[in-house]
Amino acid sequence: MIIVPFILVILFMGALKTKLGKWAVDTILLKLPFFSTLVKENDCAILIRSLSSLISSGVPLVRSLEVSSKLMGNSYFRKAIEGAEEKIKKGESLSSALRPQENIFPFGMVEMIEVGEETGKTSTILKKLAEFYEQEVINATEKISTAIEPVLIVGLGIAVGIFAFSIIEPMYSVLSSIG
Repeated sequence: MIIVPFILVILFMGALKTKLGKWAVDTILLKLPFFSTLVKENDCAILIRSLSSLISSGVPLVRSLEVSSKLMGNSYFRKAIEGAEEKIKKGESLSSALRPQENIFPFGMVEMIEVGEETGKTSTILKKLAEFYEQEVINATEKISTAIEPVLIVGLGIAVGIFAFSIIEPMYSVLSSIG
């Protein structure tokens, strides 16, 4: 009974290191109702922040996308960025290259990138967009922690009650048999 959980954890960790296991976890994370928004916004914040930094430093867009795609933990995001990179090499703009993948990116991201391209302030728009998504992730994690606190308190109370009962009950049974 003690060894089985350890074996299951080791098998699960090993499965995560395979492409199929990573793909399965990424798929599940993008399908879960609340966590999908959190995952999308977090990955977009990472992507946009790196793109903003690289583009403002003078790194060409294709190279910036190449570097940024390696930062992506989610395989769907990585494939979307690599696909966009290929389209940009063929002459498309960043917003039009990302548009077919709008279901992966949060609402409004592609449109904001398009505005940045039209105004010529892509790195500035990307910086502001990264700050926005980073703040959204912070707000969402605070909401999660606020929602989890009562559950943890109730769980801790139940655990303390079980331990107290497991200690007091034998004492009462011994005292009742003596009396």
